This record gives sequence, C-alpha cells and structure tokens, in this order.
Amino acid sequence: MSGRSGGTSLLFPRSVIPNTAEGPLFSLCFVTPHSVIPTAVEGPLFSYRTCYDKYLRQASNWRVEKLTVALEITQRETDGLYLLALRGRLALGEESAGFRSAIDNLLAAGAARIVVNLEHVHYVDSAGLGALIEAHRKIIAKGARLRLSNLGPNFRRALEIARLLGLFDSHPTESAALSNF
Repeated sequence: MSGRSGGTSLLFPRSVIPNTAEGPLFSLCFVTPHSVIPTAVEGPLFSYRTCYDKYLRQASNWRVEKLTVALEITQRETDGLYLLALRGRLALGEESAGFRSAIDNLLAAGAARIVVNLEHVHYVDSAGLGALIEAHRKIIAKGARLRLSNLGPNFRRALEIARLLGLFDSHPTESAALSNF
C-alpha cells in the first residue's frame, strides 16, 4: 500500500506481530527510507523503537537497513489513563507525524485522559508545536482531556514565546499530571 511522504504502509504477517496478554502489540507500520513508524498500536505498553529493534530486524524478508529515531514514544495505560512519554526531537517530519499518529490511535481507541511527558524532549520546532496544538484540538473535540508534564525550560520558553503555554494544562511532574485526573 502506498503511504505518506514517499513511505509505505506494511501489514505485518501474524507470525511476527509481538503479543501481550491482551493481544497483538501493533499491526501496521509506516515505513519511510529512514524509519519505521507503527501506526496501529494496541496493548498497554509500547515503544516505537520496539518495532525495529525487536521485530523488524528479525524479519529477513523486509529490507529495513537503518532506523533513525529522532522521537521515541513510549505508551502506558493505567485505569483508562494513557501516558505518552516522548524522548528526542518533536520536529517537522517523521517525528511530528509519529506523535500525531499516536494521538489519533489513542482517540480511535476511545482514550479520554491523555498525559504527554515531555521531560526528554530536547528540541521542538514550530511543526512540533503545531502537532501539540493539533493534538489538543482533536482531544478537546472528542470530549477528552490532555495534560502535559515535565516541560523543560527550553520547551516551556518555546510555548511562552508562541503564547501557547496557557492553552495547555501543564504540570511540573508526571505524578502531578496523573493525580486527580
């Protein structure tokens, strides 16, 4: 199947989809010349790097030679509250597309409470801020709620300069964002 930005979407053969007690971890990846982005994620815990490091590298019939992960997203779910921990760059390209895809998948699954931990995001550009704004808009439109946690000083400053800090419900720590949510 053809995909976005010159990439390809691949359906995984059932034999290579990793499983959890709840079922398959993911079933579809978006493959570009330099990365693999799972786009249909299922299960309680998932790291986007897992797609390549643990599974695609083992599948000899796929020709994925190198994965450049500028943004790693780890997803956890507890009692209907979803936490996305981001690590790396939230920027134009595959990084913001991966973040948008993660949010879309959560909303499609019916997530109503989402926390995004930005502690390990070391770079954000206008496209990354745009992805956050789009996520906020989509989440509100679905009647769900979004909280941000662990804004580093540079990320906080970028939101302040863009006059976006007041748009988001932000908390100094992950535990503060999770409490009473």
